[in-house]
Amino acid sequence: MKTFVTFLLLFFFYANALGQNLPIENVLSDNGYINGNNVSVNTSKSKIIGSTFLTQNKLKPIVIQTVDGKAGAYDKATFDVRTGKFVLSKDGTLYAVEDGLISKIEFLGYTFKKVNGVFYAMISEGDVSFIKKYQLDIIPGSIDPMSKEKISPDRYQIKEIYFLLTKDEAPKEVKLKKKSILKKLTKDQENKAKKIAKKEKLSFKKEKDLKRIFNNINQQ
Repeated sequence: MKTFVTFLLLFFFYANALGQNLPIENVLSDNGYINGNNVSVNTSKSKIIGSTFLTQNKLKPIVIQTVDGKAGAYDKATFDVRTGKFVLSKDGTLYAVEDGLISKIEFLGYTFKKVNGVFYAMISEGDVSFIKKYQLDIIPGSIDPMSKEKISPDRYQIKEIYFLLTKDEAPKEVKLKKKSILKKLTKDQENKAKKIAKKEKLSFKKEKDLKRIFNNINQQ
């Protein structure tokens, strides 16, 4: 039932945004988007395999809101972790979203906003925001112990990195561990976090539980 209600809310927001006027040329780059390192399958041992796109080889719906309050929904988009840009598909061609005009982006169930020039997923916002960004790593391929030659290609790996954000400060990285998170909080925030976690049996190792914890902390 909860999943169904969430779907209805997202559908309503998506449909509402579609009804608004957002000239597509205002949010897309003039030229097609090229990312030479993005491949789905590559058997060459000298190249990196995998995708730098957050949704791999699939394009997902996105809702974009501009700084002047306009909004538009599009059904084919992704986020390129390598370049830190959102990408839209138009007439079979990919275009980068010109994020200088963007106030926020709804994608994959998250609200994305820029913090110090970088897109973060805003999991919980308030006096102490709980946010995350995506990081692209390269996992080295296997090396033959005898010949010392590479026998499998390097591959991309996308990681989630979590942060706490307070006003007038840079994001502070945290691990999804109780000690790592609590030591970044004020005493009052720490007490609230412990209380709600104990009452509702929430884990400091799960993003969905931490969202509830920080939503409670950020309540006025």
